[in-house]
Amino acid sequence: MDDPDTLNVKINNLGNITFISKYINSEIGDKHPRDYLNSYRAFLDGHFIPEDERLWDVDMYDEFLKERVKLLYQKCKEFFPYIFLLICAKISSILSIFTLPKVSLRFKG
Repeated sequence: MDDPDTLNVKINNLGNITFISKYINSEIGDKHPRDYLNSYRAFLDGHFIPEDERLWDVDMYDEFLKERVKLLYQKCKEFFPYIFLLICAKISSILSIFTLPKVSLRFKG
């Protein structure tokens, strides 16, 4: 069982947030993801929901979050490459202040 702070972070994690209508939200209610995601299969890609049904099980929630954040990251990187270049440049600039050896930044994606 997670402590309340960890649980709060998991619930409010970017990987657990999607924009849906009030109607859909009430239709889903407190159903288990495995029970409702099949009904919305046509919309999974648009909401960056991993298609691996094993991840829809509550016991796999941590893995679901990791996979969904990866999907969100990849799509953001695709649509907003300039932002990622700026972030890398800023990190490089910050690192150059220190007398640490130069490092090569590589982001998985």
